[in-house]
Formats: sequence, structure tokens, C-alpha cells
Amino acid sequence: MKRINVLYLITGINIGGAERMVYELATRLDKEKYDVRLFCLKGTGITGRRIEERGIKLTCLGMAEKPSVPDLFRLPFVLASLIRLLKKEKTDILHSHLFRANILGRIAGRIARVPVIISSVHTVEMEKHYHLAVERVTKGLVDRFIAISDSVKKFTIAKTGMKEDKIITIFNGIDPADYDSAEGKEGGADYVIGAIGRLHRAKGFEYLLEAVSLVAGKITHLKCFIAGDGIEKERLREKAAELGISDKVIFTGTDEDVKNLIRSFDVFVMSSLWEGLPVVLLEAMASGKPVVATDVGGVGEVVREGETGRLVRPSDSRALAGAILWMYENREKASLMGKKGKEVVKSLFTADRMVKETQELYGRLLKEKGKIDDV
Repeated sequence: MKRINVLYLITGINIGGAERMVYELATRLDKEKYDVRLFCLKGTGITGRRIEERGIKLTCLGMAEKPSVPDLFRLPFVLASLIRLLKKEKTDILHSHLFRANILGRIAGRIARVPVIISSVHTVEMEKHYHLAVERVTKGLVDRFIAISDSVKKFTIAKTGMKEDKIITIFNGIDPADYDSAEGKEGGADYVIGAIGRLHRAKGFEYLLEAVSLVAGKITHLKCFIAGDGIEKERLREKAAELGISDKVIFTGTDEDVKNLIRSFDVFVMSSLWEGLPVVLLEAMASGKPVVATDVGGVGEVVREGETGRLVRPSDSRALAGAILWMYENREKASLMGKKGKEVVKSLFTADRMVKETQELYGRLLKEKGKIDDV
């Protein structure tokens, strides 16, 4: 039986939740049925190297890291290259991720006559409103959209006018067994709250810093680890200094060893202003850590208030502080929350489940297009 040629297209392939999901899909698809290729518009990075180490061909198309005027002039050439490569690879399924890849992929895929075109939607877009306008114009080029949470699905339908039967939810997933070694905590007298994410306004780290300043006098030996890098780095350092908590907050930079970092936490904190379904949240819960998180996007579909963690309003540093303090004062209950959270991830948010549902979608769409006889 001829294998199905699946091509994943993503804007960049360094570190991030979407990049991680592409890795899981590309490396876990049934190799007897699918032949996998990966294209990225920008440069590669940690995740790209890991994918290549697994024997999957990666092609980068050389767009700039950030959109620019010169980059716009290169778009026709990138589009032409993408069309040529899609034809050369005899692509049966083009599955794209993240905004730039989604838009270029749809256009190139249709011109190259790719039978099945799928776009994954990883977040609710709260800043760049022109993204939604472009989504509305190009949505007709896509056979099916995949939303990573029901909240993302509802947002996309409401903002683009998309028909409900054109978008399905397939939750992000990880391998919980990978995080068994991150359970418990390695010694130390400090009470550690930890956050992981790019240093961007969307992650709401300023509210986390304000929350730390509110609880610093009430929690003995408090430390707050913030792991990640980004455009907000210096501003957040300055804010920590202004709040007088520079000795409490450690900016660790980008840490590839997420499991070991999470192991040092007593509680995982997510202060985001908007999200899709954050992979790092699944990683923290799979590690048995209780969670304090803002109730945005798909977060509330994973964290069960009072059972696996505490949910608070976004942009509310006092509510965030209250939930952190509750975790500190109720450590036995918090520990039970962490254990229950681990079970939730094991039962509902696994990579095996995500890949199985994605492959089922591939089969249904290929059958609809007459490319296979049965799913």
C-alpha cells in the first residue's frame, strides 16, 4: 500500500507549544501509513533539531524572524518555493500551524492542488486584529480546522463566521510518563512558585510579580522562578526592582530541561491574559504539581477549580496572590490537587490520544476526497 505523504508547515520550529505538538505528531504518526515531511518558514532551533534527529526531513524557507518590509518583498518567492516543493513532494495532506504558515499554506496548497489542507488554530488572537480579517478571507481554502481547545473553537467560529462543522477540537497532548521523574521536590527550604513562558505581555507576568510582592511577607523563604525569554525581559526585571522583590524573583532564561525545572516547584503559576491550551500547563500537571492559573482560553478545560488547582480572573494580582497564599497555607490539600491533576492529564491529554484523533481526521478527509477507499 502506498504511504500517504503528510507535510507539516509551521512558521518557526524552535521552542513553543505549537512546535512541541508538531514534534509529537511528526514523530508519532503511523510510519506504515504516513510518510512525513516538515517545512518551516523561518529558521530552525531546538525542536527542529530534535525532529531531524528522528530521521524526518526538515526544509526551511528563509523568511525573517520578524515580519518586515524586505520580508514582504520576499513573500512571492517564498510562496513560489512552497508551491514547487508541495508538488515535488506529491503532498497528500498539508497540515499547517501558526498564522503565517497557515495563510501561506492555504494559498500554496490550493495552487499546488494538494488534496487535503488542514490548519491548526493554537490560540485566541487578542492583539493583531488584522489576523482575524485575513482568516475570514482565506478560511474557504481549508478543508478542516483543528482547534486545540473548545474555547479556541468557539472564539474562531465567533470571530471568523466559520461554520461549526468545519472546525473540530483535538486537545493538545503529551506523554505523561515523561514527567514521572519530575514528581516530588528536591530538598531546599525555599517555597518555590514557578512560571514558564515567553516573556510577552500575553503571559501576564507583571501581575505575577505584583502577586509576589503581596505575599512576600507572608510566605517564608519565598522564591519565584520565571523561565523564558522575550521582549518583556528588561521591563519585567525593572518592575521586580520597583516592587522591591528582586531578591525573590529569579529569571532563569530559556531552560531546555523543563522536567528538572518543574521538579523544583512547589506550585506552578500561570498568569496569562489569553491562551489556547498551554502545553506547559499539561507538563506541570503531569509532574504532579498543583496549579494556580488564570481562567482564560482552554485553561479551564484542563484545570478543575478546587480539585486540581485554583482558577482566578486574569489581570488580577490580588486574586493571584490569594490563590498562591492558599496553596502555601494548605500544602496537604495542594499536594492532593497535584496528584489529581496528574490523573487528569493521563486520562484526557495524552499525545497518543491526540495523534489517534488526528490520524482519524486524516483518514476521513482523504476518503471524502476519494484518495482512499476506507478509513
